[in-house]
Amino acid sequence: MLRWFFYGVSALVLSACGDGYAGGPDDMPPEYRDDLIISIAGGPEAAVKAYTKKSGTGDKKFTLSLKEGINIIVFKHVSLYEKDKETDALFSLKKGERALFYITKKSLGTMDESSTYRIYDIEADGVYDITIDVPGSDDEWELYFVKKSALGDELKSYFPDAVRAEREEGNDILYKYQWHLENNGGNDYTVWDAMAGNDINVKDVWNDYTGKGVTVAVIDQGVEINHPDLVENIDIRQSWNYLTQSHDTTPSNPENAHGTAVAGIIAASAKNGIGGWGVAPDASLVSINMLESQGITDWSLSLESLVQGIDDGGIDIFNNSWGKVAGTVYKNEDTIGSPYYQYANQLGYGTAHGRDGKGAIYIKSAGNDRVHRVDETIRPYWNANLDPDQVERYIIVVGASKADGSYAVYSTAGANLLVNAPGGYIQMPYLEVDQHMVVTTDLTGESHGYDYRGSNGIDYHFDTAGNENYDYTNRMNGTSAAGPIVSGVAALMLEANPELTWRDVRYILATTAKKNGGYLYTNSSDCLLDKTGYCMNAAGHSFSNTYGFGRTDAQAAVELAVGWTNLAEEERDYNGNVSDAYSYNDSSDENLAKAERNIIISGSTIEDIEYVNLEFSLEEVESEELTFDNDQNDPQKLSGYYNFDFKMSDINATATQMDVNLTCEGTDVGIFKDIKITSGSASVKEHISYEFLDQDCRVYFGFNNGVTEGDATWSLKLTKGDPLPESSHIRVTLYSPGGTPTVLLDAPNGIESGAEFYKTRLGSNAFLDEPADGDWTLKVEETLDYDGEKDGEDLRAFVVEDIRMEVYGR
Repeated sequence: MLRWFFYGVSALVLSACGDGYAGGPDDMPPEYRDDLIISIAGGPEAAVKAYTKKSGTGDKKFTLSLKEGINIIVFKHVSLYEKDKETDALFSLKKGERALFYITKKSLGTMDESSTYRIYDIEADGVYDITIDVPGSDDEWELYFVKKSALGDELKSYFPDAVRAEREEGNDILYKYQWHLENNGGNDYTVWDAMAGNDINVKDVWNDYTGKGVTVAVIDQGVEINHPDLVENIDIRQSWNYLTQSHDTTPSNPENAHGTAVAGIIAASAKNGIGGWGVAPDASLVSINMLESQGITDWSLSLESLVQGIDDGGIDIFNNSWGKVAGTVYKNEDTIGSPYYQYANQLGYGTAHGRDGKGAIYIKSAGNDRVHRVDETIRPYWNANLDPDQVERYIIVVGASKADGSYAVYSTAGANLLVNAPGGYIQMPYLEVDQHMVVTTDLTGESHGYDYRGSNGIDYHFDTAGNENYDYTNRMNGTSAAGPIVSGVAALMLEANPELTWRDVRYILATTAKKNGGYLYTNSSDCLLDKTGYCMNAAGHSFSNTYGFGRTDAQAAVELAVGWTNLAEEERDYNGNVSDAYSYNDSSDENLAKAERNIIISGSTIEDIEYVNLEFSLEEVESEELTFDNDQNDPQKLSGYYNFDFKMSDINATATQMDVNLTCEGTDVGIFKDIKITSGSASVKEHISYEFLDQDCRVYFGFNNGVTEGDATWSLKLTKGDPLPESSHIRVTLYSPGGTPTVLLDAPNGIESGAEFYKTRLGSNAFLDEPADGDWTLKVEETLDYDGEKDGEDLRAFVVEDIRMEVYGR
């Protein structure tokens, strides 16, 4: 096993240039003029000089023979003088660099268990005394030096422990609190239950990948560009402040710390002696202060920010930790000028043209509106599918989980979720600062950001060593924290394999996610009853509206990304020629209004679904009243579902029971069976769960004892046009040909009273890798309210129109 030693910058001792070298540069052989002078510890008499050739590139090495008992090499880093002019040495170490020195037996020519090495972080430009252990023996040893930035995969494979030690001892003092990166079950401030391992499994990924060369845009309130833990990674050139028309996006409002916190989660610098780590600590950050500026231009900035840097390939990933106000259903006015159309079009452009045609990666937080409090009661509230910004397949929607692996109570659920990531416990206003939330960067200073000294005398301070200046916070949480964690993982994936397409990234994240929280059901009816559980789909993938495919696993995702073969070209199939579906009232379920329609996909080339969209409108049933009686029994056209009111009198006394039937273009429809006749009269009033399909119908009867309708006075009144159910009481479920269910919209929920469903567009990830061909089933149902009561005594009715289903896959 390799032995290693790590020392921080405090172990480096600045020495004068040339100190310890007996003689000047002129004494050096000209062909060896270089900057390494080696001496053996033990006094001047034991000094041995060794030089490395100045010419050439790559690792520099030299050989020397060690005397028994002498096991410490001390060498000086000096500069050369040529023609009385000081020049930079080949091995000069600059501020912020990391240097790896390792020693191995010359006779082996490779590393073995006897090899030792040492890593140094360079605090400032200068000359350093550096020591490294050498085993005491008469073997010849080779000493190598390489800058950490040039450490290739081959060398990294020799030093996994060294790289890990470098991370663990990197002196980023707040890393120990970052349970989302490495959850040990405590992380120094446990209050609620935490379970070790409920993190994103990223620590070993950093041995090889840190997001270097990948650029992530933070579309938010703006980022403090000179924050000491962000400044090295901020790309000023591409950042943009819409308020000041400048590249400095530092928020003008001292309370607007959200973007700075998001940026730190993604790519706070590592091993710089301050703060903590970002998920991708070497990724570049672009700040776009769309949210801080939105009050003056609203949608136009959202649209512009989504494609910034697309055409020149400057931005790879767009992080969106924001969303629409809950409670409102947005109409999909599918015209070119509508905001929704333009938004979807921008996403499509970014995925088609970004990253040289491989597609920009769009990641979005699901929202923090799963529940709300009504009269001290927590009730379900919102659905991630009701935000039109996140129903397209281009978007990776992220939910939030806690340090024990369970879902965060605020995390908005929906069939459009792809994965979840750590987000912490409570929501705004983050007053319980001792609970497990996410430690990240904050606006600097005690009067700014989440971590501040309040004017009310309360100090909202993450009071710990390393945060004396109020530059960090432990009060960031929500899906706003979970989203940037996934953005960081995506950056690691793109560094590992820059050829990944936007669809590859989605698929890898989904199929490598780790199941957390909910129970896995293989029976569709069971999984629909448990709103936090996973349903096993027909292709063997488990999916949950609460967790997506599970918690993001960085190591599994990166490992799969390496050597990944791109998914086949995307195909699209759709059925936009679906008949309207009229509701009926289910007498077996408290007369709740329900509608059902089959949607047929045939001849599809899609064998493996990746995403499904469904559109629908919900309209009132047009009022209609039709009467059949003794004088009018000619055929009349019926369409949809009806309420039936039948009355008959003066019936021949020999009849004791009867049937009422309709014949509709050759089809017999039994309406009322075995009606009892009492004192020569009969009547019945009921809603019949039979859908008439624009058919001409007339009435006929069946009596016992040979009686006919001519022996009685009768009327049959058909009416329809009951009021719509409350929008908040509408559930939408889609079933695949393989029987997999997905609840596209759950109920009851918090949709505002009177809201309209007009070409409402919903999405689902639940059918991953199932085939598209076959009979799909759409169910739209009225539900009971929060208290398990029906919405009034009257019947409700609706017609489902504009039904359109789109299937995407390969």
